[in-house]
Amino acid sequence: MSQRQRRDKDSRGHRDRNDRGDRNERGDRSDRNDRGDRGNRSTYMSRQERPKKEAIVDLNKFQDQKVVVKFIGGRQVVGVLKGFDQLMNLVLEDVTETLRDPEDDAILTEKTRDFKVVVVRGPSLLTLSPLEGTESIENPFNIEQQGLYSIIRDQSTKRGDFVFYSDRIIRLLVEEGLNQLPVEEAIIECHGGHKYKGAKFLGKICGVSIVRAGESMEMGLRDCCRSVRIGKILIQRDEETALPKLFYEKLPEDISERYVFLLDPMLATGGSAMMAVEVLLSRGVRMDRIFFLNLLAAPEGINAFHEKYPDVRIITGGIDEKLDDDKYIVPGLGDFGDRYYCI
Repeated sequence: MSQRQRRDKDSRGHRDRNDRGDRNERGDRSDRNDRGDRGNRSTYMSRQERPKKEAIVDLNKFQDQKVVVKFIGGRQVVGVLKGFDQLMNLVLEDVTETLRDPEDDAILTEKTRDFKVVVVRGPSLLTLSPLEGTESIENPFNIEQQGLYSIIRDQSTKRGDFVFYSDRIIRLLVEEGLNQLPVEEAIIECHGGHKYKGAKFLGKICGVSIVRAGESMEMGLRDCCRSVRIGKILIQRDEETALPKLFYEKLPEDISERYVFLLDPMLATGGSAMMAVEVLLSRGVRMDRIFFLNLLAAPEGINAFHEKYPDVRIITGGIDEKLDDDKYIVPGLGDFGDRYYCI
């Protein structure tokens, strides 16, 4: 071996040792960061399990109250809610954590630990409920939704992008609505004579859009439900009374036998949506068979709607801060219908 070849070999060996050292150092730093996060009690959980949608209530109701926080993954803590933000990051004081002991294979026992302060990261939150009662609020955000909403909220987003990403959100809402429908077990025969334990939907569905903006959600429903029937309700504000007024309705004749997806992209005061529900109830639709799908909601509208129709399920992609003096959602995304239809 020549002197030059020996120098090249020594140089490669030196680089390999440095690479291994760098990897080990990065691994050590990662371990230290993980231990640091656990020490600060900032809890991160898997986002793979999707939460069941339940009654949505304003978080302000829980301020300074003792609450139960359930995490994706099954753990839960009890503490006093001291702070929260729009990404559903919660700050709890005087926290007691109850968890199952994963190390005991024979008998799983519950263990309890106490902490002065716990920070709950939004993506890890499954539900939050008062210590006594059944109302709960589910985590309305995940990373994918944040990215999509960042695009459609941006006033500089062009119409083509606004429509494309709004349609993506609408399909996600429809899929979640379908996930709430009742099913029964069905045994399916697969290729080769194999059996598969599946599920079969119980009942029929239809969509009802609140004209005009609600029509933007019809295609998302059709993309997910082949040949679905869709009705329409036109509600406009009476200029003299400033109250919502029914102008037109066309609904499937057998709507009383169906589960209804009520479509309107924005829930502000809730006036139009509540009148639409009254129309559906008058046609014989059961309240617990109505699913109200919207992209964005204000706490005031959610509370008013839920108080009047507690059995109607609201499936929303985001809950904003408030309504302004003109009853527009803040921060909102502008007039959805105008931006979608370029008017």
